[in-house]
Amino acid sequence: MRNPKVNYFAVGSFVLLMLVGLIFSMALLTGRTSDTTTYYAVYDNVADVKFGTQVLYEGYPIGQVEQVTPFSEGARVRFKTELSVLEDWHIPDDSSAQIVSSGLLAPVTINIQAGKSTEFYQSGGTLISRNATDMFAVMSSVASRVMDLSEEGIKPLLENMNNTVTGFSGLLEKDVSGLMKELTALVQGLNRDAPAITRNLDGFAENMNAGSQQLRQMIDAADPEQVRVTMNNIVATAENFASLSGDLKASREQLDLVLSNSNQLIDDNKSNVKGSLERLYHVLDSLASHIDSMNYNLDRTARNMKEFSARIRQNPSLLISADSPKDEASQ
Repeated sequence: MRNPKVNYFAVGSFVLLMLVGLIFSMALLTGRTSDTTTYYAVYDNVADVKFGTQVLYEGYPIGQVEQVTPFSEGARVRFKTELSVLEDWHIPDDSSAQIVSSGLLAPVTINIQAGKSTEFYQSGGTLISRNATDMFAVMSSVASRVMDLSEEGIKPLLENMNNTVTGFSGLLEKDVSGLMKELTALVQGLNRDAPAITRNLDGFAENMNAGSQQLRQMIDAADPEQVRVTMNNIVATAENFASLSGDLKASREQLDLVLSNSNQLIDDNKSNVKGSLERLYHVLDSLASHIDSMNYNLDRTARNMKEFSARIRQNPSLLISADSPKDEASQ
């Protein structure tokens, strides 16, 4: 028959051995297998930073966060973070500690960016701190800036464009229309008086020819050579006047054709120009009426993405085994 004390001793030894192994495993997991040095960092926002958050040096794990202590600094609250780092790890005194996350679902860490100084932080020193760059906060800031831009820039611009389009439309309907009417009346008057002008020029040319003939008869007794030269000059002048009359008639016909084409072009495109201006006004008015909704949806999307990321970081298993939403109608 065995002695019960031997059994108790064996069981107690086994339990003690397992307890020592558990303590050693926990020490390995928490990085407490070697001596550490304490440093501090001060942040304005410590979202997801807590006890056990890893401390990295250029991506290499060298310690963890021990505790986060809030304190008042003037009218705002800041957070002093205690960092436990390997004792034999020297940190240059121009290094900075920043809260980072390597991915959307990755845990938050404090990464120390190495400086170039040959001097090192002393134990208990406060590191240069850099706040986290929050993608969702940036998106929210962008949405806010877009909203401010729409209120201060786009809407006044649309109003100015609307006023410009309205003024141009009024100019097209009133001033241009009146100008074209006056131009048409001028052309019609010229067209009406041109035949009389042409006849007068023809008559003047005929009179000049007749006068030249009479003049030739009157100076027959004069020097024949001088008279011949003079008469040739007069005849050339009369021929030039006749040619000028023909050119004026051709110019009048071309001017009539140009003005007729201009009237036809304006009449054909007046409705198109007016329709284009009306469609442009409709597009600008639609954009101005929906810009607030667009900014609101962008800001709401940024907030929802931020909440989704925070919940997944806290419990990544929700991506695989998320509970189905409760049916509120059945309750």
